[in-house]
Amino acid sequence: MSTIDLSEKLGAARRHPAWSSERLQATLARLGDAIPGSKVDHDVEAGEEWGRLLLSDEIVAILWSRGAFAFVHPEFVDLVPLLASDGVIAEVVAGWDEPSYGLQPEDLRSLFERDAISDAVDPDKLSASELWWATT
Repeated sequence: MSTIDLSEKLGAARRHPAWSSERLQATLARLGDAIPGSKVDHDVEAGEEWGRLLLSDEIVAILWSRGAFAFVHPEFVDLVPLLASDGVIAEVVAGWDEPSYGLQPEDLRSLFERDAISDAVDPDKLSASELWWATT
């Protein structure tokens, strides 16, 4: 199975001119309004890199705080146009734990401002969950 290189998408998301913590919170709130019974999980005060929308403790979407990018569960693909209307680049996952993605090491350093991530994660073949976990 080939992987999708996220470097270009995350780079474009990072360059979004109006993306901010406030915009992330507003987008998460709009998504929450679109999914009755859902809740937002994002601790701004703790400096979390990702905000999540949950429904009964299941992840609906994960949004990046540094750029206008989101992973979306395939059952909630209807959220993609709503995200796009906020300028968010959405990636519909095959599954949260599917190692479908890759990220160039130099992009990992520049986009996430980190020298490395945990050795438990392979940047050439990682899942949305692993990227979230390794960069939170």
